[in-house]
Parts: sequence; C-alpha cells; structure tokens
Amino acid sequence: MNNAHLAQKFHEKNLNYSKIAFEKGNLLPHRFVFVLTNLCNLRCSFCFQERKKNPNRMFKEDWLDVISDIPKNSRITLTGGEPLAFKGFNEIFVKANKNNYTNVITNGTLLNNDFFNLFLNENNFKVLSISIDTIGNVNRDFKPQQWSKLIEDLKLFKKKIIETKRDIAINIKTVITDENINELFELNKIVTEEIKADTHDLMLLKGAEIQHADYLFNYEDAFKEYEAYEYKNFDKLINQLNLIREKNLKLNTKAFLHPNIIPLNSNEQIKLDKYRFLNEKKHNPKNYKTCLSPWTSVHINVDGNVFPCMAFSIGNVKEQKIKEIFFSKYSESFKNEIKKCGTLPGCNRCGWLKTS
Repeated sequence: MNNAHLAQKFHEKNLNYSKIAFEKGNLLPHRFVFVLTNLCNLRCSFCFQERKKNPNRMFKEDWLDVISDIPKNSRITLTGGEPLAFKGFNEIFVKANKNNYTNVITNGTLLNNDFFNLFLNENNFKVLSISIDTIGNVNRDFKPQQWSKLIEDLKLFKKKIIETKRDIAINIKTVITDENINELFELNKIVTEEIKADTHDLMLLKGAEIQHADYLFNYEDAFKEYEAYEYKNFDKLINQLNLIREKNLKLNTKAFLHPNIIPLNSNEQIKLDKYRFLNEKKHNPKNYKTCLSPWTSVHINVDGNVFPCMAFSIGNVKEQKIKEIFFSKYSESFKNEIKKCGTLPGCNRCGWLKTS
C-alpha cells in the first residue's frame, strides 16, 4: 500500500487554492502553520531557531482559540521546535482535525504507540513528516539507539496504516548539506525500501534567514539582499539526484526537490548546466514565477505573531482575529510588492519558488 498520491493531493489542493486566492484577493489563507514551540530535544547544527523559552509563548488554550477562528476545511500544519513535546499537543491535534485537515512535522524521537493511535483515530490527519538527513541522523545529534528505534517505529506505523486501511502518508524530509550529498541515494533507498515511506522531500538550504524563522525581523528586511550557501559539491548533488530519479522511474517511488524545480520523477536526465542557477548566492527574480504562497499560507509563531512566509509580524492572534490580521496594512503591502515584483530578495532559495 503506497499513499504517495495522498501527499501529492494534499499539496496540490493548497497549490490550486493559491491560484484562486491570488486572483480574487479577498480570501483567507487555506494553510495555517502552527509553530507550537521553538523548543526541541535535539541540537541540529544547521537549525535556524533560537530554541529559547519564549516568555510570551502561547499555551494550549490559546491554540484552541485560534482553531475556532480559522475557516473550516483549512489545512493545519503542527510543527515546532518539536511539536510532540508541547504540553497539550493531543487536545490541539484532536480539535484541529474536527473541521480541518492536518499534517505533523516532527524529528520522530518522541513517537510511540500512543501517538500512533492518536493519529489513526483522526480521519482528517493526512501526512506524518519526519526529519532524516543522514544515515543514522548523526547530524541531528541522534544516538544509535534513537536511530534504531525511529526506523522500527516508522515501520510499525506503516504496518498499522495498512492494517487499518487509513489514508495517511509517511513523508521523510531531508535537508541537503555538503556533508550528506554523497549519501543521498543510499539514504533514499532506506527511506523507500526499509521504512517504506510514501514520499521523500530533499530540501536545499534556504537562502535567507528571514524565511520561516521563529524570531521576528522587520518588514523592511524582506527587501534586503541575502547570500545563500554555495554548495561546494553541487555537481555531486546532480549525480545523486539522477540516481534517485532513475530509481523512482524503475520502482515507482516518489521523491521531490525543494524548491520543486528539478523533476525527480521524470524521464529527462538532470543536467548540471541547466540547474546551476540554484547554487547561486544571490537571488535573481528573473528565474522565477510570481510566488503565490502569501495568498494561501500563514505561520502562527510560538508567541502568537502571524507572518506570511518571511518572519515579520502582520498581527498577533492574542490581540486580533485572523481576518483582521490577514488583511492588515503590512500583509496587504507585502502581497502588493509580490504582485509587482514576482519575488523579493528575501525569497532567496525558498522552498516554494517556481521557475518562470
């Protein structure tokens, strides 16, 4: 049983909504990302979050109030930090699934049978995403026993999904670094053949720290120039992606690169010269389509501050309603700038970019 189509359908629904929302201009977003906590039980070297206890953080009751305020049939993403460590996660998860669709992004260390039963009990829960970057997840400070447990836990959850005939996809997210480039294909084989995950997302390092951060920037920072990390082994990355692409075609497995610009499920050979621009330090808006993400998705930070994709506040859910926030001065100004320019310097190597 492969539920890759479910994850893709989940993504395409959001994409289709963004086109409608962009044209109409008066719709509330479809996707709400709940950053339940910025605290985490791991110490990943590349992590952009502060990982400090926020004195203005939201509690369970605050998040439950937010759920009551968002439109029905929305998509709610529960993330962190480590969301499963948040006190009150279960109650938030149940209420979020009552009238909406959900997905969870976790490092997987806290997964257990109780969480699996919780997930299986909610029909609107669609995707469980787990962060795995290397074999053994050593760059995420995993101990050998944690790695072994994670693999067995995911295999068990996959078995439960099949037994209960549930429409839940298991997704693995991998951040690409120079350190793990040479093992991406081998990692992909573990993801698809041992874990039997439905999809595998390979994510380039973002090119601007303002993107999806848990600490706030100024609105003006969206227009600053940023330098993306320049991969030293980009040619080797292309080779690894071709190996994954060939395996996808042969075994009908699904993997995707973010930004989703290089097709990994295509018959076309991936050429270095064609995609070399993805490794440039500076953002060139001529390479990309107008981004539709600000019309379809918002993040609600641990302290209640709301931001579109770049982490500047457009309002706070502890003081305002979602509708008031989404059509606020800064929110409308940002969307107008995106309409005018297509993308901004702060969009540098964002995972939502599309080629023109």
